[in-house]
Amino acid sequence: MRGRAGPLAFSWRFIPNPVASRILWFSSGDNNSMTKRLEGKTILVTAAGQGIGHASTLAMAAEGARILATDRDEALLERYRGMAGITTARLDVTDDAAVKALIEGMPRIDVLFNCAGYVHQGDIFATTDADWDFSFN
Repeated sequence: MRGRAGPLAFSWRFIPNPVASRILWFSSGDNNSMTKRLEGKTILVTAAGQGIGHASTLAMAAEGARILATDRDEALLERYRGMAGITTARLDVTDDAAVKALIEGMPRIDVLFNCAGYVHQGDIFATTDADWDFSFN
């Protein structure tokens, strides 16, 4: 499917994904092949075990990036075993010492893709002050 013509032209295509049925991917120009535009880049992805973090990890690896995919649930990282360009590490981003140690152990980071976040379960009226503090800190 083609977007509008002109300097903001884009094309849409779908990339197969072993977890989700499809990922919508945008690429510029008429060429629907991967451009390897991230080749040589080192990318740290947090919360890469599922959802947007997982889909983004696959897409960036397909573009040639070297990915360090992290998540606090190591079992979710098992799906990357044997995938070219992707290494994994357990990381809880709420642990400042663990984050510092991971970053100091990396030779360089070209891109930080932070997907880690906190989602409070329940409605806003059931949110305690401690929940708010944890969410923003």
